[in-house]
Amino acid sequence: MPIHNWSKVDPSVFHDFHVSWIVTLSGTLNGGLLPGTHYATIEPHAAHLFVDVLEGNINYPVPNSETTYADLRRTIAVRQISNHRAIALIEMISPGSKDRESSVADFAEKAQAALQAGVHLLVIDLFPPTKHDPCGMHGAIWERFDSDDFIPSPDKPLMLAAYEADQLPEAYLEPFAVGDELSDMPLFLTRGGYINLPLEATYLAAFQSVPEYWRKVLEAAK
Repeated sequence: MPIHNWSKVDPSVFHDFHVSWIVTLSGTLNGGLLPGTHYATIEPHAAHLFVDVLEGNINYPVPNSETTYADLRRTIAVRQISNHRAIALIEMISPGSKDRESSVADFAEKAQAALQAGVHLLVIDLFPPTKHDPCGMHGAIWERFDSDDFIPSPDKPLMLAAYEADQLPEAYLEPFAVGDELSDMPLFLTRGGYINLPLEATYLAAFQSVPEYWRKVLEAAK
């Protein structure tokens, strides 16, 4: 299914889809894609819970009147059965992740810390660069490891980025545009060892849960 232009609808519509896609991805991982030594859990996103994810704890933030859609975003953590420590994270970027410079910096800081702590990362960014992340969210992350600016393609401004954790991680990038189909991406579980995450199939499955009215709006948007 061609990727839709989620910038054309209210963030609440994307949040609804985001929840469905996260659940679908987690179910796919736990349904046989992960080896029996690992499992996936849906947790508050890393900006709220980075230390707890690394240490294997789960402490949910208490919602309040200032809670935003960025705060409500969820992370998939892949954990080892042996010690329940998170060894990989899947982060889906929301509009709230890019709504201000501090939001971008916070996400990039947490991504850097996770990667340097040995936690692999897959970032799914369905939104084009903004004035707060002019090089995209991958560019905001990567400038913390490499002084040379990453320049996104103007023809393919959206990004899938799989990172193999290290002090200087390896990044595997798949730029794309609205109207493209998603590629499967590696989700690293160990150094050099990964599974292929079926992003296109799970996106399609999750999109079916979007209310029909909004499906039609998105299918008509360019």
